[in-house]
Amino acid sequence: MSSNWEKSFTIVGGTEGFLAAVKQLGSDYRELDVEGSNGYTKSDGIWGRLAERTQIPKKDTYETRKWLYTTWQENRRKVRTTFFNTQVNDLLENLSRTSNKDEQDNHSHVETMSNNASLLTIPSTVPKAMRSKDILAPRFVHHFAMNYEQWRAFYNHKSGDVHDNWGNQLVPHFIQLGMTCAIVFRYHHVRGKNSRKKNCNLFSGRGHCKGEKCPVEVTVEVEDEPKNKASPCLFKVVIIGDKNHPSKEETMARQLTGDVREAMVKQVQKIGALGVYERNLRYANEDPLKEGNFTEVPSIDVLKTAKQQYNKKYRLDEDYFKELRMFGFFTRCTDDESEDTKAKNFYILLITDILRCFIKFF
Repeated sequence: MSSNWEKSFTIVGGTEGFLAAVKQLGSDYRELDVEGSNGYTKSDGIWGRLAERTQIPKKDTYETRKWLYTTWQENRRKVRTTFFNTQVNDLLENLSRTSNKDEQDNHSHVETMSNNASLLTIPSTVPKAMRSKDILAPRFVHHFAMNYEQWRAFYNHKSGDVHDNWGNQLVPHFIQLGMTCAIVFRYHHVRGKNSRKKNCNLFSGRGHCKGEKCPVEVTVEVEDEPKNKASPCLFKVVIIGDKNHPSKEETMARQLTGDVREAMVKQVQKIGALGVYERNLRYANEDPLKEGNFTEVPSIDVLKTAKQQYNKKYRLDEDYFKELRMFGFFTRCTDDESEDTKAKNFYILLITDILRCFIKFF
């Protein structure tokens, strides 16, 4: 890091001084992620307004605006990450002071969806400028946060990898962000526990919309783990492309997997597939349904199939008893005099009876 940059950072007041200037922008801070590499050339742009709020003596200069842009975009001294974490903590405190009954009813939603509903979203409604090669594809940047319990359900610290159902954990947050696409992830990367690449994201995943005519692609990134249980984990979501969901022509949905699948199966066993379907439909977000995304509302056939597969997985197969009885009958008929054979027959019949008693408890 050059001495000139260090000198400028000292003049601006360090991390606290930089963040104080950004906070004075109010809700306009979102424009810092919208302006492209040429945004700092204009004195009346967002970077010029940010410069006016700093302690730098020469505010209205090209070099000052470029320095502010570089510091923010490259996240030097973690100024960008620190600012978003501060925004997250402030909003979480506000949410903790107010209780929303409708939100509680939605979270009680039978445990069919995971309990990891988003506590916070920081959406950006303005398209972010693209590089020249992607100039035709609109780009949107969003942020959301997970609390500590949600992060544990997403990432396994002991193994240093995400859980198998990590995609399901993101769906409620996507819905909170207003996304109506059924996102299917085909790639993800997790930074190794002993990796020396400090500038590498802890997690990154890429996916696309399941709709045949929808060109939307999604990238999800996590810079690092929460520092403690009280700190939220900030996710960055980059959406490329405009959605295209002709709901009358096709329907789409993510596969029913993981904890969500098991929770729905247990509810099917209690109230039936039709009851679960009606309840899911009652509590589901209407926006995805209007565009043909039925991820939150699996069909009755899907629920019945999931129940059959669940029962088959946790029920002993009757064929095992048939094989044991056939083996015992065969040995008795072929060798009645051998003491070893008689002993084998005794143990075979004993095992069969024990298994029969055991299966009654299922």
